[in-house]
Amino acid sequence: MCDFKQHLIEGYSVKPLDCGDFMFELNGGPLIFERKTVGDFMQSLASHHIHTQLIKMQSLTPYNYIIIVGNTNKFFIESEYYNKKQFLGGIANLSLHGAKILFVDNNEQMFELMYCMAEKFALKDKPILIEQDIVFKRREVSSLVKVLMNIESIGVEKAEMIASKYNSLETISLAIEENSFYVNTIGPKSVEKIKKFLDEVL
Repeated sequence: MCDFKQHLIEGYSVKPLDCGDFMFELNGGPLIFERKTVGDFMQSLASHHIHTQLIKMQSLTPYNYIIIVGNTNKFFIESEYYNKKQFLGGIANLSLHGAKILFVDNNEQMFELMYCMAEKFALKDKPILIEQDIVFKRREVSSLVKVLMNIESIGVEKAEMIASKYNSLETISLAIEENSFYVNTIGPKSVEKIKKFLDEVL
């Protein structure tokens, strides 16, 4: 067993997490994994619970991943309620909202993958940052702004303008429903995209 994995195992603890099933507390920031079997994933898609979990993870760290465990082909052959088209549609929808989704066959592979990612994450002098996260490093932004930036065509500037006027997703949703939503430079098409996003996550 490598020294790094041994170090992680010795520091292992069980405690309630605000989101995710596994969290590695590293110098570069938390690394969070949400584990789903194929069946769990399909149920959480149907209830939209996975969208809520994704938003919570994204508000805590840019290093968040959903791991789907199991043989997808076998699951859909045996399933009476779900099909692969629904599965792929869900994957596509979550990916458009910034989800990073990994696939493994079993729990053993899942733990090996998590250990491997944590080790590579810890060994980097500077974590790899996507453009959106570089913005977060340059200026302090609220969790609401980070969530709004998952919406197509809503960048940090527009997200901050919305958040300065409406202090929660619920307030934004209510304003759109009452046709009172107005933020300069945000047109009807963007409002429709915001409404669609909120319908999925609230």
